[in-house]
Amino acid sequence: MVQSSPIPSLMDRVPQEIHDMIIDIAAALPGAYVLKSASLVCRAWEAASRSHLFSSDFDFCPESISFLANGAAERILNSIREARFEDSYRYAYDWNLEALAIQMGEDMQKILPKMTNLYSLAFLCCDAKLVISLVGKAFKGNEKITELRIWSSEEENPFPSYRSVRETIAHFPALEMLDWNNSILGSTEDEATEFSAPVPPNLRTVDLGEEGVYDILDWLVEGGAAGSIQCLAINTLFDDELHFIRHFARLEHLSLPGILPSDERCEGEFERMLAPCSRLKALQLGIRVSFPNFGRDALTPPDIGRSSSDLQVQSPESGKVPWYSELLAGISSPVLSKLWLRVHYEEHPQDPLDPMDWKTLNTLLQTSQSYAQLKELEIYAGGLSGRQRSSAEDCEKWIRKELNGVRSGIRLLVKAW
Repeated sequence: MVQSSPIPSLMDRVPQEIHDMIIDIAAALPGAYVLKSASLVCRAWEAASRSHLFSSDFDFCPESISFLANGAAERILNSIREARFEDSYRYAYDWNLEALAIQMGEDMQKILPKMTNLYSLAFLCCDAKLVISLVGKAFKGNEKITELRIWSSEEENPFPSYRSVRETIAHFPALEMLDWNNSILGSTEDEATEFSAPVPPNLRTVDLGEEGVYDILDWLVEGGAAGSIQCLAINTLFDDELHFIRHFARLEHLSLPGILPSDERCEGEFERMLAPCSRLKALQLGIRVSFPNFGRDALTPPDIGRSSSDLQVQSPESGKVPWYSELLAGISSPVLSKLWLRVHYEEHPQDPLDPMDWKTLNTLLQTSQSYAQLKELEIYAGGLSGRQRSSAEDCEKWIRKELNGVRSGIRLLVKAW
């Protein structure tokens, strides 16, 4: 007797491309509950939904790692692309940190070879000892991780030494992007200079917060990697860190939202800072200036038609070129296409900082070859409105009047608050 094959269900007759399209629509809807519900409909929808549910921001905690290491939900491992370790689980366990690190490291060793698409790893507010142990045990020599983030708030969870930082990062030889904000105990001068962990050769993007900036920059320069970095962002840059920037000669994108210069700076120091960066395409710069001495209520509508030169502002540092004017004048790149300035006017006029020097910027826009290819100029000004009688709109008009040197081919965006 000939047995007939089972008739395929309606879902089996639908091409996988249709299932993928339906799941893509569900993933685009706000709220993950729609996608989670769709993944329970049938196997085809569950398979199509994995890349959306597990590909980004996967949480590596002791429970999830142990769950995966024991063979459960093994089918999702190949879908994980971006993952993070967080400190939120730290106080939920009675075992000590060393035992926790050993157990997590052993479990990670079991599942890591199956996560063939994992490329991004983040350690957020994790104890540095846990990070060092996990990286050394499970990720040492990993050639798939290209993005690494190590962040901890303020001075919590510091790395025990400069050497431990270099070793931890060097364990990822294929690293292309480093995002770092973690304090480091000791200094480079306190440690043996003969040891030098290699900087990952493919590193091109570096994003630094407020902690450990000097040590990371020193390592990049010392290791000869500064000349290969194309994108550099530093949240806070202090006076003793300025000299590092000139070593990043191949920068294309530079973000410095918080420069804190010394009152004793040498003349021309900032003008030389970006001179070697002949490939710079985009610059983001944070500028902190005192509100002009003509008073907090001066920017009322009748004053909008007047410029800062008309008001004859007297600066505490009269005759000294502001640091940001030196920096802008020192740009040597002929391909600069975007300039982003965040200007914050201080509340107290007696603060020893120059008022904003619009005159130098105007002159550069009109005459400097370094600004000949500029396509976008964005000005964000904080502190002009709110405590003033003038509105944000009036402040924006006043700034636009100051920027009378902008060419017609430059898109100008001014935003005040």
